[in-house]
Amino acid sequence: MKSLDIVFPKNNEEFFIKTAKALGIKELIFVYAEKDYEEWKREEKEITIKTAVCVSPKDARDAKKKYPLVLVRS
Repeated sequence: MKSLDIVFPKNNEEFFIKTAKALGIKELIFVYAEKDYEEWKREEKEITIKTAVCVSPKDARDAKKKYPLVLVRS
């Protein structure tokens, strides 16, 4: 089974990557607010990194059209 972690970085992405590698996590999802969203472009050999945006329920439909991965606040 592939291990995955969803994290909410605040300019500490490198810390999350280093920690994930140490824990054997194979995939990280960085979640950002829509105003802070920037897709993670750097390749990592040991883990897969994806980027998601977190939006309110009322903004979910529009966000799904703009971003590859969307999380909706409850």
